[in-house]
Amino acid sequence: MKKKYIIIGGIALVLISAIVITILIITSKYTVTFNTDGGSAIEKIRIKKGENLTLPSEPSKDGYIFGGFIYNNKIATNYTKVNSNMELKVRWIPKDKEVITISYVVNNSTITVISVKGEVPMLLETPVMPGNTFIGWLNDEGYVVDENATLDKNTTLKPRWIKAGEKTVTVKFNTDGGNKINDLVLAKDSVIILPVEPVKDGYKFEGWVQSNGTKVTSETTIDRDTVITAKWVLPYTCPQNCTPNEDGSKCTRTTTTSTKEGTGCSKGYTLKNGKCLNYSGKYQAENTNGWTCKNKSDYMYTEEDGVGGAFMWCVPTTSTVKTVSCEDGFNLSNGSCVKTETINCTKN
Repeated sequence: MKKKYIIIGGIALVLISAIVITILIITSKYTVTFNTDGGSAIEKIRIKKGENLTLPSEPSKDGYIFGGFIYNNKIATNYTKVNSNMELKVRWIPKDKEVITISYVVNNSTITVISVKGEVPMLLETPVMPGNTFIGWLNDEGYVVDENATLDKNTTLKPRWIKAGEKTVTVKFNTDGGNKINDLVLAKDSVIILPVEPVKDGYKFEGWVQSNGTKVTSETTIDRDTVITAKWVLPYTCPQNCTPNEDGSKCTRTTTTSTKEGTGCSKGYTLKNGKCLNYSGKYQAENTNGWTCKNKSDYMYTEEDGVGGAFMWCVPTTSTVKTVSCEDGFNLSNGSCVKTETINCTKN
Protein backbone atom coordinates (compact mmCIF):
# COMPACT_ATOMS: atom_id res chain seq x y z
CA MET A 1 0.00 0.00 0.00
CA LYS A 2 2.84 2.33 0.90
CA LYS A 3 4.48 1.61 -2.45
CA LYS A 4 1.26 2.57 -4.20
CA TYR A 5 1.19 5.93 -2.44
CA ILE A 6 4.78 6.57 -3.41
CA ILE A 7 3.99 5.94 -7.09
CA ILE A 8 0.93 8.18 -7.01
CA GLY A 9 2.92 10.90 -5.29
CA GLY A 10 5.65 10.64 -7.88
CA ILE A 11 3.16 10.96 -10.72
CA ALA A 12 1.57 13.97 -9.06
CA LEU A 13 4.97 15.59 -8.64
CA VAL A 14 5.76 15.07 -12.34
CA LEU A 15 2.40 16.55 -13.36
CA ILE A 16 2.84 19.54 -11.08
CA SER A 17 6.36 20.10 -12.44
CA ALA A 18 5.06 19.91 -16.02
CA ILE A 19 2.32 22.40 -15.22
CA VAL A 20 4.77 24.77 -13.57
CA ILE A 21 7.19 24.52 -16.49
CA THR A 22 4.35 25.12 -18.97
CA ILE A 23 3.19 28.17 -17.03
CA LEU A 24 6.73 29.47 -16.89
CA ILE A 25 7.13 28.99 -20.65
CA ILE A 26 3.80 30.63 -21.40
CA THR A 27 4.46 33.56 -19.10
CA SER A 28 8.18 33.85 -19.84
CA LYS A 29 9.46 37.11 -21.20
CA TYR A 30 12.33 37.95 -23.51
CA THR A 31 14.60 40.95 -23.48
CA VAL A 32 14.71 43.31 -26.48
CA THR A 33 17.71 45.63 -26.57
CA PHE A 34 18.41 48.52 -28.92
CA ASN A 35 21.77 49.36 -30.48
CA THR A 36 21.39 53.01 -31.52
CA ASP A 37 24.89 53.20 -33.05
CA GLY A 38 25.77 56.54 -31.50
CA GLY A 39 22.23 57.91 -31.39
CA SER A 40 20.12 58.72 -28.35
CA ALA A 41 19.86 55.79 -25.93
CA ILE A 42 16.80 53.51 -25.71
CA GLU A 43 16.04 51.42 -22.65
CA LYS A 44 15.67 47.68 -23.11
CA ILE A 45 12.17 46.21 -22.85
CA ARG A 46 10.69 42.86 -21.81
CA ILE A 47 8.02 41.18 -23.94
CA LYS A 48 6.15 37.91 -23.45
CA LYS A 49 7.01 35.00 -25.70
CA GLY A 50 4.98 35.02 -28.93
CA GLU A 51 3.69 38.56 -28.53
CA ASN A 52 4.23 41.34 -31.03
CA LEU A 53 7.16 43.68 -30.67
CA THR A 54 6.41 47.11 -29.25
CA LEU A 55 8.73 49.60 -30.89
CA PRO A 56 9.86 52.70 -28.97
CA SER A 57 9.88 56.28 -30.21
CA GLU A 58 12.42 57.04 -32.93
CA PRO A 59 15.89 57.91 -31.62
CA SER A 60 17.92 60.81 -32.98
CA LYS A 61 21.50 61.34 -34.13
CA ASP A 62 23.13 64.55 -35.33
CA GLY A 63 23.56 64.63 -39.11
CA TYR A 64 21.40 61.57 -39.74
CA ILE A 65 17.81 60.53 -40.51
CA PHE A 66 16.25 57.57 -38.74
CA GLY A 67 15.80 54.69 -41.21
CA GLY A 68 14.21 52.02 -39.05
CA PHE A 69 15.05 49.25 -36.57
CA ILE A 70 16.85 46.31 -38.19
CA TYR A 71 16.63 42.67 -37.15
CA ASN A 72 18.06 39.80 -39.25
CA ASN A 73 18.73 42.27 -42.11
CA LYS A 74 15.05 43.24 -42.33
CA ILE A 75 13.11 46.19 -40.98
CA ALA A 76 11.34 45.22 -37.75
CA THR A 77 7.76 46.40 -37.12
CA ASN A 78 5.11 46.22 -34.44
CA TYR A 79 4.03 42.95 -36.13
CA THR A 80 7.37 41.28 -35.42
CA LYS A 81 6.89 38.24 -33.15
CA VAL A 82 9.19 37.93 -30.13
CA ASN A 83 10.32 34.35 -29.59
CA SER A 84 13.80 34.93 -28.19
CA ASN A 85 16.03 37.62 -26.82
CA MET A 86 16.57 40.21 -29.58
CA GLU A 87 18.90 43.08 -30.40
CA LEU A 88 17.55 45.68 -32.82
CA LYS A 89 20.05 47.95 -34.53
CA VAL A 90 19.12 51.42 -35.72
CA ARG A 91 19.64 52.17 -39.41
CA TRP A 92 20.89 55.71 -39.99
CA ILE A 93 20.86 57.63 -43.28
CA PRO A 94 23.12 60.70 -43.73
CA LYS A 95 21.09 63.90 -44.08
CA ASP A 96 22.97 64.90 -47.24
CA LYS A 97 21.57 61.86 -49.07
CA GLU A 98 18.51 62.24 -51.30
CA VAL A 99 15.81 59.95 -49.93
CA ILE A 100 12.56 58.36 -51.05
CA THR A 101 9.73 56.74 -49.10
CA ILE A 102 8.72 53.10 -49.37
CA SER A 103 5.19 52.39 -48.15
CA TYR A 104 4.42 48.77 -47.24
CA VAL A 105 0.73 47.86 -47.19
CA VAL A 106 0.44 44.99 -44.69
CA ASN A 107 -2.51 43.72 -42.64
CA ASN A 108 -4.70 46.62 -43.76
CA SER A 109 -2.20 49.17 -42.51
CA THR A 110 0.64 51.11 -44.12
CA ILE A 111 4.19 51.12 -42.79
CA THR A 112 6.40 53.82 -44.28
CA VAL A 113 10.20 53.70 -44.22
CA ILE A 114 12.94 55.90 -45.67
CA SER A 115 15.44 54.70 -48.27
CA VAL A 116 18.28 56.33 -50.21
CA LYS A 117 17.30 57.24 -53.76
CA GLY A 118 19.03 55.08 -56.37
CA GLU A 119 20.10 52.41 -53.90
CA VAL A 120 18.75 48.97 -53.08
CA PRO A 121 16.09 49.08 -50.36
CA MET A 122 16.07 47.54 -46.90
CA LEU A 123 12.94 45.39 -47.05
CA LEU A 124 10.33 44.87 -44.39
CA GLU A 125 10.34 41.60 -42.48
CA THR A 126 8.41 38.76 -44.15
CA PRO A 127 4.67 39.16 -43.51
CA VAL A 128 2.41 36.24 -42.55
CA MET A 129 -1.10 35.35 -43.74
CA PRO A 130 -2.76 32.13 -42.53
CA GLY A 131 -3.25 29.62 -45.37
CA ASN A 132 -0.88 31.46 -47.69
CA THR A 133 2.81 31.57 -48.52
CA PHE A 134 4.56 34.90 -48.99
CA ILE A 135 6.57 34.98 -52.23
CA GLY A 136 7.62 38.59 -52.65
CA TRP A 137 6.72 42.26 -52.84
CA LEU A 138 4.94 43.94 -55.76
CA ASN A 139 5.19 47.64 -56.63
CA ASP A 140 2.49 49.89 -58.10
CA GLU A 141 3.34 48.76 -61.65
CA GLY A 142 3.02 45.09 -60.74
CA TYR A 143 6.74 44.30 -60.80
CA VAL A 144 8.49 42.18 -58.18
CA VAL A 145 10.86 44.12 -55.91
CA ASP A 146 13.55 42.27 -53.96
CA GLU A 147 16.57 43.40 -51.96
CA ASN A 148 18.64 43.63 -55.17
CA ALA A 149 16.35 46.11 -56.94
CA THR A 150 17.29 49.79 -57.29
CA LEU A 151 14.53 52.28 -56.43
CA ASP A 152 14.65 55.93 -57.49
CA LYS A 153 11.16 57.19 -56.63
CA ASN A 154 8.55 56.93 -53.88
CA THR A 155 7.12 53.42 -54.03
CA THR A 156 4.25 51.43 -52.55
CA LEU A 157 4.85 47.70 -52.02
CA LYS A 158 2.25 45.03 -51.34
CA PRO A 159 2.82 41.37 -50.42
CA ARG A 160 2.27 38.66 -53.03
CA TRP A 161 0.78 35.38 -51.86
CA ILE A 162 0.30 31.81 -53.09
CA LYS A 163 -2.18 29.55 -51.37
CA ALA A 164 -0.48 26.96 -49.19
CA GLY A 165 -0.19 23.58 -50.93
CA GLU A 166 -0.61 24.99 -54.45
CA LYS A 167 1.71 23.55 -57.11
CA THR A 168 4.51 25.98 -57.91
CA VAL A 169 7.29 26.52 -60.43
CA THR A 170 10.51 28.50 -60.09
CA VAL A 171 11.81 31.14 -62.50
CA LYS A 172 15.53 31.92 -62.39
CA PHE A 173 16.90 35.15 -63.86
CA ASN A 174 20.17 35.26 -65.79
CA THR A 175 20.95 38.98 -65.87
CA ASP A 176 24.05 38.49 -68.06
CA GLY A 177 26.26 40.80 -66.04
CA GLY A 178 23.48 42.93 -64.55
CA ASN A 179 22.49 43.11 -60.90
CA LYS A 180 21.34 39.93 -59.17
CA ILE A 181 17.63 39.09 -59.07
CA ASN A 182 16.26 36.48 -56.69
CA ASP A 183 14.45 33.39 -57.96
CA LEU A 184 10.72 33.87 -58.46
CA VAL A 185 8.13 31.35 -57.27
CA LEU A 186 4.86 31.19 -59.21
CA ALA A 187 1.72 29.10 -59.16
CA LYS A 188 2.06 26.50 -61.93
CA ASP A 189 0.42 27.51 -65.23
CA SER A 190 0.09 31.15 -64.16
CA VAL A 191 1.36 34.19 -66.06
CA ILE A 192 4.77 35.42 -65.05
CA ILE A 193 5.21 38.39 -62.73
CA LEU A 194 8.31 40.18 -63.92
CA PRO A 195 10.85 41.81 -61.58
CA VAL A 196 11.94 45.44 -61.63
CA GLU A 197 14.21 45.93 -64.64
CA PRO A 198 17.84 45.03 -63.94
CA VAL A 199 20.69 47.46 -64.56
CA LYS A 200 24.07 46.98 -66.22
CA ASP A 201 26.75 49.66 -66.56
CA GLY A 202 26.99 50.98 -70.11
CA TYR A 203 23.91 49.14 -71.41
CA LYS A 204 20.15 49.56 -71.79
CA PHE A 205 17.81 46.76 -70.76
CA GLU A 206 15.69 45.56 -73.71
CA GLY A 207 13.70 42.72 -72.15
CA TRP A 208 13.74 39.03 -71.17
CA VAL A 209 14.03 36.01 -73.46
CA GLN A 210 13.61 32.29 -72.90
CA SER A 211 16.31 29.75 -73.77
CA ASN A 212 14.82 29.32 -77.25
CA GLY A 213 14.95 33.07 -77.89
CA THR A 214 11.23 33.67 -77.37
CA LYS A 215 10.49 37.05 -75.84
CA VAL A 216 9.03 36.98 -72.33
CA THR A 217 6.14 39.39 -71.68
CA SER A 218 3.72 39.98 -68.83
CA GLU A 219 1.36 37.55 -70.60
CA THR A 220 3.81 34.63 -70.78
CA THR A 221 2.49 31.52 -69.00
CA ILE A 222 5.00 29.48 -66.99
CA ASP A 223 4.27 25.77 -66.64
CA ARG A 224 7.69 24.47 -65.55
CA ASP A 225 10.89 25.56 -63.87
CA THR A 226 12.43 28.10 -66.24
CA VAL A 227 15.51 30.26 -66.75
CA ILE A 228 15.04 33.55 -68.57
CA THR A 229 17.89 35.80 -69.72
CA ALA A 230 18.21 39.56 -69.85
CA LYS A 231 18.77 41.13 -73.28
CA TRP A 232 20.97 44.23 -73.41
CA VAL A 233 21.69 46.84 -76.07
CA LEU A 234 23.99 49.83 -76.11
CA PRO A 235 22.08 52.99 -75.12
CA TYR A 236 23.02 54.76 -78.38
CA THR A 237 23.67 53.73 -81.97
CA CYS A 238 26.60 55.56 -83.55
CA PRO A 239 27.64 55.68 -87.24
CA GLN A 240 30.20 53.22 -88.49
CA ASN A 241 33.88 54.07 -88.04
CA CYS A 242 33.00 56.48 -85.23
CA THR A 243 34.46 56.05 -81.74
CA PRO A 244 31.83 56.56 -78.95
CA ASN A 245 32.59 58.74 -75.95
CA GLU A 246 32.21 57.52 -72.36
CA ASP A 247 28.39 57.52 -72.21
CA GLY A 248 27.93 56.65 -75.90
CA SER A 249 25.82 59.73 -76.72
CA LYS A 250 28.45 61.17 -79.08
CA CYS A 251 31.28 59.76 -81.13
CA THR A 252 34.44 61.02 -82.79
CA ARG A 253 35.10 60.27 -86.45
CA THR A 254 38.38 61.01 -88.20
CA THR A 255 38.39 61.23 -92.01
CA THR A 256 41.62 61.25 -94.05
CA THR A 257 41.92 62.26 -97.73
CA SER A 258 44.75 62.97 -100.16
CA THR A 259 46.24 66.44 -100.53
CA LYS A 260 45.62 68.68 -103.53
CA GLU A 261 48.67 69.86 -105.48
CA GLY A 262 48.82 73.33 -107.05
CA THR A 263 50.97 76.37 -107.80
CA GLY A 264 51.64 79.16 -105.36
CA CYS A 265 54.15 81.62 -104.02
CA SER A 266 56.57 81.78 -101.16
CA LYS A 267 55.67 83.80 -98.08
CA GLY A 268 55.59 87.55 -98.80
CA TYR A 269 54.81 87.09 -102.50
CA THR A 270 51.47 87.39 -104.32
CA LEU A 271 50.53 85.27 -107.33
CA LYS A 272 49.48 87.37 -110.32
CA ASN A 273 49.42 86.40 -113.98
CA GLY A 274 51.48 83.30 -113.24
CA LYS A 275 54.21 85.23 -111.42
CA CYS A 276 55.00 85.74 -107.74
CA LEU A 277 55.20 89.48 -106.96
CA ASN A 278 56.80 91.16 -103.95
CA TYR A 279 54.75 94.36 -103.57
CA SER A 280 56.76 95.46 -100.58
CA GLY A 281 59.72 96.07 -102.92
CA LYS A 282 57.84 98.15 -105.50
CA TYR A 283 59.53 101.12 -107.19
CA GLN A 284 58.69 103.61 -109.97
CA ALA A 285 59.50 102.49 -113.48
CA GLU A 286 61.85 104.60 -115.60
CA ASN A 287 60.41 106.49 -118.55
CA THR A 288 63.29 106.80 -121.03
CA ASN A 289 62.09 106.05 -124.49
CA GLY A 290 59.27 104.12 -122.85
CA TRP A 291 58.60 102.64 -119.45
CA THR A 292 61.13 100.12 -118.26
CA CYS A 293 62.08 98.35 -115.00
CA LYS A 294 65.60 98.19 -113.62
CA ASN A 295 65.59 94.42 -113.95
CA LYS A 296 64.09 92.76 -116.95
CA SER A 297 62.68 90.05 -114.70
CA ASP A 298 60.72 92.57 -112.60
CA TYR A 299 57.00 92.94 -113.17
CA MET A 300 55.58 96.29 -114.35
CA TYR A 301 52.03 97.27 -113.64
CA THR A 302 49.83 100.30 -114.13
CA GLU A 303 47.10 102.07 -112.28
CA GLU A 304 44.64 99.64 -113.84
CA ASP A 305 46.17 96.95 -111.67
CA GLY A 306 44.58 98.71 -108.69
CA VAL A 307 47.82 100.00 -107.24
CA GLY A 308 49.73 103.22 -107.77
CA GLY A 309 48.80 106.49 -109.40
CA ALA A 310 50.11 108.34 -112.48
CA PHE A 311 53.26 106.27 -112.75
CA MET A 312 54.14 102.79 -113.86
CA TRP A 313 55.42 100.58 -111.11
CA CYS A 314 57.80 97.70 -110.92
CA VAL A 315 58.05 94.93 -108.34
CA PRO A 316 60.54 92.09 -107.89
CA THR A 317 59.36 88.67 -108.94
CA THR A 318 60.25 85.11 -108.13
CA SER A 319 59.31 81.75 -109.58
CA THR A 320 56.19 79.97 -108.46
CA VAL A 321 56.46 76.99 -106.17
CA LYS A 322 54.56 73.74 -105.95
CA THR A 323 51.89 73.86 -103.20
CA VAL A 324 50.03 71.21 -101.20
CA SER A 325 46.57 72.03 -99.76
CA CYS A 326 43.41 70.44 -98.35
CA GLU A 327 39.70 70.85 -98.89
CA ASP A 328 37.75 73.15 -96.58
CA GLY A 329 37.32 71.58 -93.15
CA PHE A 330 40.47 69.45 -93.45
CA ASN A 331 43.86 70.15 -91.90
CA LEU A 332 47.23 69.13 -93.30
CA SER A 333 48.87 66.54 -91.03
CA ASN A 334 51.86 64.36 -91.87
CA GLY A 335 51.34 64.72 -95.60
CA SER A 336 47.58 63.95 -95.53
CA CYS A 337 44.39 65.96 -95.12
CA VAL A 338 42.62 65.10 -91.85
CA LYS A 339 39.20 66.13 -90.51
CA THR A 340 38.07 65.24 -86.95
CA GLU A 341 34.39 65.76 -86.12
CA THR A 342 32.06 65.01 -83.20
CA ILE A 343 28.75 63.40 -84.17
CA ASN A 344 25.57 62.94 -82.08
CA CYS A 345 24.58 59.28 -81.84
CA THR A 346 20.98 58.05 -82.07
CA LYS A 347 19.34 57.18 -78.75
CA ASN A 348 17.91 53.66 -78.62
